[in-house]
This record gives sequence, structure tokens and C-alpha cells, in this order.
Amino acid sequence: MIDGGVLAGYLAVAGTRATGRLFDEPVDALFDRLAQHVAQRLGWQAVQSINVNPGDWRRQRRIGQSIDAVARADAGFAVELARLQDRLDRQVGRQMINVVNAQANVQASNGSAYGRHHYEAEVPDPRSGRE
Repeated sequence: MIDGGVLAGYLAVAGTRATGRLFDEPVDALFDRLAQHVAQRLGWQAVQSINVNPGDWRRQRRIGQSIDAVARADAGFAVELARLQDRLDRQVGRQMINVVNAQANVQASNGSAYGRHHYEAEVPDPRSGRE
């Protein structure tokens, strides 16, 4: 089963590469195959629209919904996308999508979080029984 939103996120990751390599050759080839496969059904303008602004979540959502709609109507498209999504999940992990979409990079350590606009909060350990 595919998730068009995740696949649109992977297209956004691929869009951050520009013409260079982001990962190793086999992983970059997966991104290229995903872009080509989506472009064959939705058109290159859909893929290129994400490349213009990879962090635009509204655009990603629209592309993801389009991917889902086509996949519901075309089992072959859905099977190939499911295979690509699975391989990208295993090779890259979905956290890469969050890196592209994040407006700030937040690091968490010992119950505190630090980011661009330094917010800090104590987060109770769920194993302690405290809330």
C-alpha cells in the first residue's frame, strides 16, 4: 500500500538534490525512478513544482492526493510506487522528509529540546509514572 503524502515528501527530498547527488548512487537512482514514474502519470510539471519549493507542504499535499487518486485507478502504478516507497523507507527512512519540511532543526536531549528559537520544557519519562 502506498502513501501519496510520503511519496510527495520523497519527491521533495529528491528536489533538494538539484543536479548533484544527495546519497549514494543506488539511492539517488531510486529517487530518479520515483520522479520518472510519477512524471509519466502526472506530468513533469507536477514533479518540477515540488522542486521549485521542496518545503511547500500545500503543494506536496496536492501532489500526494494526485498520486493516491491515480494509484487507486491504476494497480500497476500503485504496485511500482509501493515497491519504490518500501525501498526508500528502508534505504533513507522517512525522517529525511522531516528534514526537508522542517522550519527549524530541534535537538532533544535529557528531557529538553533546543532549537533556533530556544524553547525548553521538561518532558516526563513515561516509564516513571509521572505526568
